[in-house]
Amino acid sequence: LNRPTIPRQNPVAQFLTPDHRVARVNVMLADLGAQGTIALGDQIRTHLESEFDGVAPVEVVLTGDAYVNARGLDAVIVDLVKSLGLAVVIIFGFLTLLFRSFRFGLLSVPPNVMPLVVTMAYMAIRGIRLNTATAMIFSISIGLAVDATIHLLARFKEEREENPHLEEAMIAASRGAGRAIVVTCVMLMAGFSVMLISSFVPVRRFGELTAVTAFGTLLGNLVVLPALLKVAGGPLTKGPGSEEAVPKEV
Repeated sequence: LNRPTIPRQNPVAQFLTPDHRVARVNVMLADLGAQGTIALGDQIRTHLESEFDGVAPVEVVLTGDAYVNARGLDAVIVDLVKSLGLAVVIIFGFLTLLFRSFRFGLLSVPPNVMPLVVTMAYMAIRGIRLNTATAMIFSISIGLAVDATIHLLARFKEEREENPHLEEAMIAASRGAGRAIVVTCVMLMAGFSVMLISSFVPVRRFGELTAVTAFGTLLGNLVVLPALLKVAGGPLTKGPGSEEAVPKEV
């Protein structure tokens, strides 16, 4: 296309800069998801660069809402994975120092990951996509889970120091701290469930996923953590009723 042949009102003019050095090509895409859109964009760039290789110095730049949003969502996912991984490491280190037990630090990881797994599974089943709004739910789930884990482990440690029997100490800890955890999570589930009546989808999704996260916190701290404590709780101290504390006749 020569400059004199393009009138100012010609529709083609909107796809070319006045100096004819930059051209815009519009492509309609189906909804391929973030990864599919990024992969297709990379294929288009590679194909165009190979076609013009050795012919003309052409720079291919992909833009548009679909591609830019896909790149943004991919960055959110990568940052989310890094942040959650760092949070798990910090929780492990903090609880290890708090309880002065490497074993307790390890045992605290699965119940804190449980709400994340439950929420991700629920999102996959319901077809809810991960975006900047739903990504915030995972930060909330970590906060809820670690709070409940600290309460239960602290109570278990107190009971274990007084009671040499592992199962009895675990039951006592679950009855004590477990009630507070249940009440807190149920109240959170009920409170955030009110958002389900909202006509605004992001608000409704936020309330729905937060309620699911609270349910995952219950599972993690009242099912997973007690099971781990029963298997790997181990002796903390030698209580007066333990076999090691009972003198034996020679």
